[in-house]
Amino acid sequence: MRLARSGIAVATGFIVFSFVFAVIGPSMGAVLTSIGAGLISGYLTAKIAPSRPVAHGGATAGLVAASMIVQPVFDLGTRAIIATLSAAAVSAGAWIRGQADAARADIAVKDERRAPTGTAGEERP
Repeated sequence: MRLARSGIAVATGFIVFSFVFAVIGPSMGAVLTSIGAGLISGYLTAKIAPSRPVAHGGATAGLVAASMIVQPVFDLGTRAIIATLSAAAVSAGAWIRGQADAARADIAVKDERRAPTGTAGEERP
Protein backbone atom coordinates (compact mmCIF):
# COMPACT_ATOMS: atom_id res chain seq x y z
CA MET A 1 0.00 0.00 0.00
CA ARG A 2 2.86 2.40 0.78
CA LEU A 3 4.43 1.78 -2.63
CA ALA A 4 1.14 2.50 -4.36
CA ARG A 5 0.65 5.68 -2.34
CA SER A 6 4.18 6.79 -3.20
CA GLY A 7 3.48 6.28 -6.89
CA ILE A 8 0.19 8.11 -6.61
CA ALA A 9 1.92 11.01 -4.83
CA VAL A 10 4.57 11.41 -7.53
CA ALA A 11 2.07 10.99 -10.39
CA THR A 12 -0.34 13.47 -8.84
CA GLY A 13 2.42 16.02 -8.38
CA PHE A 14 3.44 15.65 -12.01
CA ILE A 15 -0.14 15.93 -13.26
CA VAL A 16 -0.79 19.02 -11.14
CA PHE A 17 2.42 20.63 -12.41
CA SER A 18 1.49 19.88 -16.02
CA PHE A 19 -2.05 21.18 -15.57
CA VAL A 20 -1.05 24.42 -13.84
CA PHE A 21 1.78 25.01 -16.30
CA ALA A 22 -0.57 24.49 -19.26
CA VAL A 23 -3.39 26.63 -17.89
CA ILE A 24 -1.41 29.59 -16.51
CA GLY A 25 1.66 29.26 -18.72
CA PRO A 26 0.70 31.33 -21.74
CA SER A 27 -0.48 34.34 -19.73
CA MET A 28 2.32 34.70 -17.14
CA GLY A 29 5.42 33.49 -18.93
CA ALA A 30 7.34 30.28 -18.51
CA VAL A 31 9.55 31.24 -15.57
CA LEU A 32 6.86 32.49 -13.18
CA THR A 33 4.53 29.68 -14.14
CA SER A 34 7.16 27.00 -13.61
CA ILE A 35 7.98 28.36 -10.16
CA GLY A 36 4.33 28.62 -9.11
CA ALA A 37 3.38 25.24 -10.53
CA GLY A 38 6.48 23.69 -8.98
CA LEU A 39 5.72 24.98 -5.49
CA ILE A 40 2.12 23.79 -5.67
CA SER A 41 2.95 20.36 -7.05
CA GLY A 42 5.85 19.81 -4.64
CA TYR A 43 3.69 20.70 -1.65
CA LEU A 44 0.90 18.40 -2.85
CA THR A 45 3.31 15.55 -3.53
CA ALA A 46 4.76 15.82 -0.03
CA LYS A 47 1.29 15.98 1.50
CA ILE A 48 0.17 12.77 -0.21
CA ALA A 49 3.45 10.90 0.33
CA PRO A 50 3.31 8.31 3.15
CA SER A 51 6.82 9.14 4.38
CA ARG A 52 9.95 11.06 3.33
CA PRO A 53 8.20 14.02 1.71
CA VAL A 54 11.37 15.57 0.32
CA ALA A 55 12.40 12.32 -1.40
CA HIS A 56 9.01 12.12 -3.09
CA GLY A 57 9.34 15.77 -4.07
CA GLY A 58 12.72 14.96 -5.58
CA ALA A 59 11.23 12.15 -7.65
CA THR A 60 8.54 14.51 -8.90
CA ALA A 61 11.17 17.17 -9.61
CA GLY A 62 13.16 14.72 -11.72
CA LEU A 63 10.07 13.72 -13.67
CA VAL A 64 9.12 17.37 -14.23
CA ALA A 65 12.64 18.32 -15.32
CA ALA A 66 12.82 15.43 -17.77
CA SER A 67 9.46 16.37 -19.27
CA MET A 68 10.49 20.02 -19.60
CA ILE A 69 13.71 19.10 -21.43
CA VAL A 70 11.96 17.05 -24.11
CA GLN A 71 9.31 19.68 -24.95
CA PRO A 72 10.30 21.33 -28.23
CA VAL A 73 8.54 24.65 -27.50
CA PHE A 74 11.68 26.60 -26.54
CA ASP A 75 15.33 26.34 -27.56
CA LEU A 76 17.55 23.99 -25.54
CA GLY A 77 19.12 26.66 -23.31
CA THR A 78 15.72 28.04 -22.29
CA ARG A 79 14.37 24.54 -21.67
CA ALA A 80 17.35 23.76 -19.42
CA ILE A 81 16.81 26.92 -17.37
CA ILE A 82 13.07 26.31 -17.03
CA ALA A 83 13.67 22.65 -16.12
CA THR A 84 16.17 23.66 -13.43
CA LEU A 85 13.85 26.29 -11.97
CA SER A 86 10.94 23.85 -12.04
CA ALA A 87 12.90 21.11 -10.29
CA ALA A 88 14.10 23.56 -7.64
CA ALA A 89 10.55 24.85 -7.09
CA VAL A 90 9.10 21.34 -6.75
CA SER A 91 11.81 20.45 -4.24
CA ALA A 92 11.19 23.70 -2.35
CA GLY A 93 7.46 22.98 -2.17
CA ALA A 94 8.14 19.51 -0.79
CA TRP A 95 10.65 20.91 1.69
CA ILE A 96 8.10 23.46 2.92
CA ARG A 97 5.57 20.70 3.54
CA GLY A 98 8.20 18.57 5.27
CA GLN A 99 9.09 21.46 7.58
CA ALA A 100 5.40 21.97 8.40
CA ASP A 101 5.09 18.29 9.34
CA ALA A 102 8.20 18.48 11.51
CA ALA A 103 6.98 21.61 13.28
CA ARG A 104 3.60 20.02 13.93
CA ALA A 105 5.31 16.95 15.40
CA ASP A 106 7.45 19.16 17.66
CA ILE A 107 4.36 21.00 18.92
CA ALA A 108 2.62 17.69 19.64
CA VAL A 109 5.62 16.49 21.66
CA LYS A 110 5.74 19.73 23.64
CA ASP A 111 2.01 19.56 24.36
CA GLU A 112 2.40 15.98 25.51
CA ARG A 113 5.09 17.02 27.99
CA ARG A 114 2.93 19.81 29.42
CA ALA A 115 -0.09 17.58 30.05
CA PRO A 116 -0.77 16.89 33.71
CA THR A 117 -0.07 13.39 34.91
CA GLY A 118 -3.32 12.97 36.85
CA THR A 119 -6.87 12.70 35.62
CA ALA A 120 -9.18 15.67 35.42
CA GLY A 121 -10.77 16.76 38.69
CA GLU A 122 -8.43 14.80 40.92
CA GLU A 123 -6.91 16.64 43.85
CA ARG A 124 -3.30 16.17 44.66
CA PRO A 125 -2.01 16.19 48.28
